[in-house]
Amino acid sequence: MKSILVPTNDLDNLESVFAVAERLRARIDGWLEAAHFHTDPSAIMATDDSGAALPALVERFEREDSRRAAEARHLFDAFAEAAGLGDRAVWSESETGLDNLGNYARVYDVVVVGRPVKGAAGPSLGTLETALFDSGQVVLVVPPGSPTALGRNVLIAWNGSSETARTIRAGLDLLRLAEEVTVLTVTGMTVPGPTGEAVARQLRREGIDAGSLVVEAGLGESGHKTLEIASERDADLLVKGGYTRGRLRQALFGGPTNHILFNATLPVLMAH
Repeated sequence: MKSILVPTNDLDNLESVFAVAERLRARIDGWLEAAHFHTDPSAIMATDDSGAALPALVERFEREDSRRAAEARHLFDAFAEAAGLGDRAVWSESETGLDNLGNYARVYDVVVVGRPVKGAAGPSLGTLETALFDSGQVVLVVPPGSPTALGRNVLIAWNGSSETARTIRAGLDLLRLAEEVTVLTVTGMTVPGPTGEAVARQLRREGIDAGSLVVEAGLGESGHKTLEIASERDADLLVKGGYTRGRLRQALFGGPTNHILFNATLPVLMAH
């Protein structure tokens, strides 16, 4: 894990996203790229039957897009200078549109995005899901506010799934640097697969001092319990798979991934 991509189209929480991305970059001695994705207005604009309003709409859209790109660039340049990042951090702009974030991100190791906030204009769940489902890479989801540490005390939310196994494998570089790693299993909320202790044993073979913990879900879902345990253990990074139950089902009926995405107060490393 060396290369980090931060899409900057969602301005809300962007300073916190930059701060956590830099903590990750410093921890892995990597490189950071911030990218704004310009969108062709004709791809998203509607017009009336006559088409008379289209030029004004396009001009307004392009002006707003340029303004947001300039604001993001200003925030990034100021942050990179204050952090003394030099050539370890670069800015780029893509004309492919945010829908192609997944394609763009496939050569990076991790995509850092802001956590969606209910009732707020952004960050966008769509940005997060595009990165998660289309890039093939892990996504680091950053909550509002800026944590003071990252990856020293890691909680792995193990449910037996291939999604979580993939996230663990992608995050091994971070896990090797951690001072404490705990593999958490919430009973009754797993799919067929190895036990949490089996995962911890394999991590120990990788030179990672990992332990395991099994808890009952109680009255809530595993997402509620996972965040409760993360808080109790003062974890500064949560590692979990994304949408084991499926995105549509969780959108309609709720589920651990959706609960964590909208409620986590610590960064979450996630892959699908």
